[in-house]
Amino acid sequence: MPSNISKTFPAGFLWGAATAAHQVEGGNDNCDTWAEEWAEGSPYVDKSGDSIDHYHRYREDIALLASLGLQAYRFSVEWARVEPSEGVFSEEALAHYRAMVDACVEHGLEPVVTLHHFTSPKWLMPLGGWRGERTPALFARYVERVMPALGPAVKRVVTLNECNIGVLLQSLFATLGFVPPVGVDVKSWRAPGWRESAARACGTDAATYCAFQMAGDERGVATIQAAHRAARDVIRRVAPGVQVGLALALSQPQHVAGGEESAARMWHGNFRQWLPAIEGDDFFALQNYTREIHGPEGQIAPPAGAEMTGARYEFVPQAVSSVARRVAHDLKLPILITENGYCGDDDTRRVEFLEQALAGLHDAIADGVPLIGYTCWSGFDNFEWVFGYAMRFGLIAVDRSTQQRTLKPSARVLGRIARDNALSGDIALKPAPGNAKDLAMDHRYTPPAAEPGTVFTNVRLFDGSGSEPFAGELRVDGNRITSIARDGGQVLRDNARVIDGRGGMLMPGLIESHAHLTWPTSVEKFVPGMALPPEELALTAARNARILLDHGFTGAYSAGALSKRLEIVLKEQIDSGGMPGPRLIPSSVEREPPSDGSMLDPGKVDEHGAGPENVRAFVKGCAEIGAKSVKFLLSGESALKPGASLELLYTEDEIKAAGEQARESRLFLTGHAHAAEAVKMGVRNGFHMLYHCTYADEEALDMLEAAKDRVFVGPSIGIIQATLDANPPPHIDMAHMKQDAAVVLERQKQIVPELRRRGVRLVPGGDYGFPFNPNGRNARDLELWVQHFGYTPAEAMHAATALGGQAMGMGDELGLLKEGYLADLLLVDGDPTQNVAILQNRHHLKAIMKDGRFHKAPQAT
Repeated sequence: MPSNISKTFPAGFLWGAATAAHQVEGGNDNCDTWAEEWAEGSPYVDKSGDSIDHYHRYREDIALLASLGLQAYRFSVEWARVEPSEGVFSEEALAHYRAMVDACVEHGLEPVVTLHHFTSPKWLMPLGGWRGERTPALFARYVERVMPALGPAVKRVVTLNECNIGVLLQSLFATLGFVPPVGVDVKSWRAPGWRESAARACGTDAATYCAFQMAGDERGVATIQAAHRAARDVIRRVAPGVQVGLALALSQPQHVAGGEESAARMWHGNFRQWLPAIEGDDFFALQNYTREIHGPEGQIAPPAGAEMTGARYEFVPQAVSSVARRVAHDLKLPILITENGYCGDDDTRRVEFLEQALAGLHDAIADGVPLIGYTCWSGFDNFEWVFGYAMRFGLIAVDRSTQQRTLKPSARVLGRIARDNALSGDIALKPAPGNAKDLAMDHRYTPPAAEPGTVFTNVRLFDGSGSEPFAGELRVDGNRITSIARDGGQVLRDNARVIDGRGGMLMPGLIESHAHLTWPTSVEKFVPGMALPPEELALTAARNARILLDHGFTGAYSAGALSKRLEIVLKEQIDSGGMPGPRLIPSSVEREPPSDGSMLDPGKVDEHGAGPENVRAFVKGCAEIGAKSVKFLLSGESALKPGASLELLYTEDEIKAAGEQARESRLFLTGHAHAAEAVKMGVRNGFHMLYHCTYADEEALDMLEAAKDRVFVGPSIGIIQATLDANPPPHIDMAHMKQDAAVVLERQKQIVPELRRRGVRLVPGGDYGFPFNPNGRNARDLELWVQHFGYTPAEAMHAATALGGQAMGMGDELGLLKEGYLADLLLVDGDPTQNVAILQNRHHLKAIMKDGRFHKAPQAT
């Protein structure tokens, strides 16, 4: 060993380099980031494209890293490749990542595997992405398939990379700080349009879309923490010998006079709030690039003349050792540096950065900090997310026109240090520039008190499951039900407003499963026809949304609109808090084929052409504008044209094309289907919701029963009863409509009980919004189900709550009073399980809560 080498690292210290799948593999077109790159108005300065083709060149790349003298390669597995569709796993992708592990072993590198490095499958986004209730369980299921496939050579796993990236970006782009990122157009980043475009490409809308990097709010943090815990539990079970950790990106917290609290707030958000999730891990993955200096008003600029890297980070290689000491103070776990490096084209500065960083880490080890390894970011120049290919962190340069790899001097320097397990004794740690001070180790930030919760006491709870109501209490925090107590028990009252329900019933919000928010007539305004000018139609739809919520309907599944985009925009306004209304599964216009005008034509909607390709284009177009449900008139309507209910309006090939495109675009298909053959056509082609089913024959009933786990049926009794009850003026002849309604009612009295006996899920919703069946009377359906279909009030309420949540695709978080479920609640004066008709009187609704907030607050007692 040369005489000038004296800074020896512990035996077994792990030296390596790191990459991430999307940044190096290329062609990762099934993930959310790819959708963002191609989104209209995207702030990404480049598209990843083929990247450095590591997916096909991994063997040569691994051999090159090993030739330097490194002993570890940190790489990530791409979830979007392993599970390209929900629940469908690719054996080819699993074999590929096993081959990468085997290549590492062949060349003497320890594979350090990251199971998620920012990118997620597109199909996860319609489920809420990294704010979705199901995401932790879905991630755990993916991990359960991956771990056995990787094999026993994997000894260390990072579950999730930079879990705090959403917190970091939320803070950065709230102010854009003083160093806007290279290549990012601020207006483009802030513009909502590109996110909407990316969301549509993933089959959802901007309100639902949440990529990993966006999950910086309380719910996102909770989701990521839960996903880590769930993955760790799975690994403990299926690969008990594997060590588990998570990675956080941590800047060194420093301050000038008066900046202590701001620096402590940053450290809490980026590190200390994650400690509960880290408890139980085997090691901690630390990632650092620079420091942050804080003043009384927040982060401030680096000292005058400070050197900035190509990423516009301040050049502070000393920061990593300071952060390692701080982590060790709060967390008694081995620490693996999984990312640290320099961005820029001056490789002499990269060498300086590495040597200074390692000198500091050597000193930290000497002082007792339990460092176990260092994997430099990055092994290769690659795709640096929104910044594209302009940022170069690599030890190895890549000419993307030829995919030729070239070792930089820094690669050889790190390789020599790794082979020697030591740093030259001539290298001494230099002080960082300026006079900023490290945040004191014990200076802690106390987060503000959480927003008060809500406790409902002195209530009887109908939980939506169909079980008997029970006396109890319920607590809401944020937008979720957090605890329920039964039979004299109490929920916690700390930091909560207590609502005395005075013996009333607390139940889930109602869900309208045949909503027409653009059908103009309501209990507040009679409109003689169906056509309105665009401006009036928009305001009327907004009124109807508020009216539904006023009447206790916190959710609505649309059965078609009179405007292409109106419901999509309406949903965006409701979700953003711009106006009151129910949770909405929005639809575009109803799809009807070319006709002579004698078929069902509720709003003079556009005609869209015949043939499979026209049908396919219509469905695709609905997805592109943000619709979540597409309504087809599979049969005609005898109320408008005698005998039309038995006529098919589409061919099998046309509806097959609709089903194929809906699956590709991740949309619900909804069908107006009286005729038996229309019902069969809908079932065969994957329709989610079928209305009426009036003339279903034995074969149709059998098919519905066989598909009962995926299809819903809406009898739509409300419009039938309203037709029979209507008292039109003398100049309007409804005789034929009444005659047809009488026939339909008798048929449904037979069909509905039979479907129910067979276990088919039936949901209320009565086609409200016509002049004689106004929006706002929707709860009448429940009384009609009791009157005509043999339901008890509680059974009808179960259909309008729990089954309604399932029909909206949210059955795992909506429609029940259950811990963890969304807080959509009604406090009812009286007992609707004894007299369901009281739900029709909105004055009996003493409180209406949606998403944890009161739309109608109870009066003070």
